[in-house]
Amino acid sequence: MISSLSLKNWRTHKDTQVNFGRGTNLVIGIMGSGKSALLDALSYALFGAFPQLRRRETSLFDAISYDEEEAEVALSFSHSGKDYRVVRRLKKKQASVAAASKLMLLPERKVLESGPKRVTEAISKILEVDYDLFTRAIYSEQNNIDYFLTIDPGKRKKEMDRLLGLERVESARSAAVSLLNRISGEAESLSPLFSPQEYESLTKEKANKNSSLEAISQKLPLLESECTQLHESASSLSRKLIELESLGKKSEALRSSLERSKARVEVLSRELEGKAPSGESLQKKREALSALLLEKKSLDSKLSKTEESISAISRKAGKSSTFLEAASSSARELEKLRLELESLSPSEGPDAASLLEKKEEELLCASSEAKSLAAEIPELEDTLRRLKPGSSRCPLCDSSLSSGTAENLLAQKGETLSAKKSRLESLNEKIPRLRKEKSGLASRIQKMQQVSSQIAQHKARADTIPALKGNLEKEEAELSLAKKEKSSFLLQRDECAGKHSDALVSFREEEALLKKAQSLEEAKAEASRAASELSGLQFNPNELAKLRGQSQETRLTHTQKSSELLALKKDAAMLSEQLSSISMRISKLEGLKDERAYLLKLKEELQIYRNSLLELQGELRMELTSAINSAMNNIWPILYPYADYKELRIVAREKDYTFEINDGQWRRLENIASGGEKACLSLTLRMALSTVLTPNVGWMMLDEPTHNLDAEAIHTLSEALENKVPEIIPQSIVITHEENLISSEFARSYKFSRDKERLGATVAEAI
Repeated sequence: MISSLSLKNWRTHKDTQVNFGRGTNLVIGIMGSGKSALLDALSYALFGAFPQLRRRETSLFDAISYDEEEAEVALSFSHSGKDYRVVRRLKKKQASVAAASKLMLLPERKVLESGPKRVTEAISKILEVDYDLFTRAIYSEQNNIDYFLTIDPGKRKKEMDRLLGLERVESARSAAVSLLNRISGEAESLSPLFSPQEYESLTKEKANKNSSLEAISQKLPLLESECTQLHESASSLSRKLIELESLGKKSEALRSSLERSKARVEVLSRELEGKAPSGESLQKKREALSALLLEKKSLDSKLSKTEESISAISRKAGKSSTFLEAASSSARELEKLRLELESLSPSEGPDAASLLEKKEEELLCASSEAKSLAAEIPELEDTLRRLKPGSSRCPLCDSSLSSGTAENLLAQKGETLSAKKSRLESLNEKIPRLRKEKSGLASRIQKMQQVSSQIAQHKARADTIPALKGNLEKEEAELSLAKKEKSSFLLQRDECAGKHSDALVSFREEEALLKKAQSLEEAKAEASRAASELSGLQFNPNELAKLRGQSQETRLTHTQKSSELLALKKDAAMLSEQLSSISMRISKLEGLKDERAYLLKLKEELQIYRNSLLELQGELRMELTSAINSAMNNIWPILYPYADYKELRIVAREKDYTFEINDGQWRRLENIASGGEKACLSLTLRMALSTVLTPNVGWMMLDEPTHNLDAEAIHTLSEALENKVPEIIPQSIVITHEENLISSEFARSYKFSRDKERLGATVAEAI
C-alpha cells in the first residue's frame, strides 16, 4: 500500500505532501492545478519514468519547476509486511539533468539500493511489477479509462495483446517466421551450389594426383643421394685442379722471370761495355757540385740584397718626386690664390671688416628708429581721434585750449603723423637692403679668410722645393750605382749556374752508370734463383689437361641430375598445390552439403517452434481472456446496480477483441450500451486487469475517469469508487476535476488549487 508522496519543485508543486490510505483516495482540482503531475511523480518515484516522458512528449528538464535548479520526489509504500521509502532527485546541469535515486527500508532507513536503474530494478523485483505492466494494468492515463472501447479494431487487437503481455509471444512468433523464411531462402540458394558429379570427379582426381605424388616422393631420395655424391666428386676434383693450376701458374711465372732476367743482363752488359763507374769518382763529382751550389747561393743572396736596396732607393726617390710635384703644384696654386685675394679686398677706402662694422651700426640705428616710429604712430592716431575741432580741453594734458589752438594742434599733429609714416616706410625699405649688404660683406670676409689660409698652406709647401730637388738628385745617383752593381752580380751568377749545370749532368751520368752496374748484378742473381726453383718444380701439363676434362664431365653430370631433381621437386610442389586446391574445393562442397542439411533440419525445427508459439499464443489468449472475463463477471454485479445485463465478456477473434454483454443473448457492447454503461464496463475492465495481471499489488490509479460521462454515470461511478471498488482493489487513487465525486466515504480526499494567472504553486488541502 502507498502511504505518502512528497513533491518538491516538481512542475507546479513547490512543497506538497499527500498521504494515502486503504480504499479509494480522491484528488480534485481544476485544470492545471497539478493533479496529473501527482500521478506522473508517483510513477517516476516507482520506475524512474512516466508515460509522457517515455513518449518523449516532455523531459526531466521540464519536470523541474520554473526558476528552480533541483527537484525531489519521495514515496513511502509497504509490501509483504515491509515498509519502504524511495527518494529520487533531479538537478539541472546546463542543458541536461542529473538524476540520483535511493531505496530505503523503514524504519531504520537502511539503504537497499542507489542509482536510478538499480533502484527501479529493485522495486520491480519487490512488487513483481515492471513499468510496462504498471502502465497496462494499474495506471490509466488522463481521459483513458474507456480507451479500449473507442479505438479501431485492428489497433485494439494489438493494444489488448500488449496489455495482456502477448506481444512478446507475437514478437517471438514474427521473429521465428522471419528467420524461417530466411533459412528457407538460404537452403534453396545452396542447392545449385552443390554438384554431386563435380564432387565425384574431384574425389577421383585427388586419388590420381596422390598416387603421382607418392611415386615422385619415392624417386626423390635416390636422386638427391646421387646429386650429393656427384657434388662431392666435383668438389674433390675442383680442389686438385686448383692445386695443379696454381703449380702451373708458378712454373710459368718462374720461366717468364728467368727469360726477363737474362734479357736484362744482356742489355745492361752492352750499356756498361768499356765503362768502369765507381763510388770514388761519384763522390768527387758530388763534392764539386756542392761547391758550385754554395757559390751560386752566395751570389743569389748578394743579388737579392742589391735588388732590395734598389727597391728601397726607388721607393724613396718616387716619394721625393711626388713631394716635389706636389710642392710645384702648390707654387702654381699660390699665384692664383694671391690674385683671388686681391680681387676680394677693397681697392681703396676702409677695409672689409670696417665696412661690415659700419653696416651693422647703420642697420641697428635703422631698426631702432623703425621700432620707435611703429610705437609713436598709434599714439598719434589715437590723439587725432580724440582731438576734435572746437575742443576746449587738451586730450593729453587736460589743459584748456583757445578756439584756434585746437585746429592748429590738430593740423600740426596731422603733419607729424604723415612725416613719421613716410619715414617708417622709407626705413622698412632700407632695412632689408642693409641686411643683404651686411650678409654679402660677411660672406666676402669669410671667403678672404679661407683664401688667406690656403695661401699660407701652399706657401709652406712651395718653400720646400729647393730641398726636395737636392734629395731627388742624390737618390737618383744612388739608384744608378746600385743598378750597375746588380748587373755585375747577374753576370757572375749566370757563369756559376752554367758550371753547376755541367757538373750536375756529369754527376747524374756517373750515378746512372753505377745503378746499372748494381742492377746487372741483381739481374744475374734473379736469373740464377729462377733457374734453380724451376728445376725443383714437378709440374706435368698433360696431367693438368686430363684433370680438367674429368672435372668438366663431373660438373656437367651434376648439373643434369640437379636439373632433373629440381624438375621433380617442381612437379611435387605443383601436385601438392593442386591437391590443396582440390581438397579445399571438396571441403567447400562438403561444407555446402552439411550446411544445407543443417539448414533443412533447422527449418523443420523452426516450423515446429512457430507452430508451438501459435498454439501457446492461442492458449495464453484464451486463458487470460477467460481469467479477465471471470474477474469482470465477479466485479460487474458490484459496480452495475441493474439486472438487464447479467454478464459481459471479452471475445478474442482473429483480427480484434470484442466486448459483449448478455441481455438474454450476447450482443456487441458498442451497439447497445449507453455512456454510463460503457463507463461501468471500462471501470470493470480496469479492475479486472489489476486483479488478474497484478494480483500481489492491489493498486489502481485513474486520471479523469469521468471524461464523457453524464451526471447519472458520474453518480454511479462515485458510489462504486466509495463503496464497491475497495472490496476488490485494496487501494485506488483517483484524479478528477468533478466535484460531484466528493464524499466523506473516501479514504483520503484532497483539493488542489493554484493561482495560474500569477504562475503560483499548487496548494494541497485535505477535505
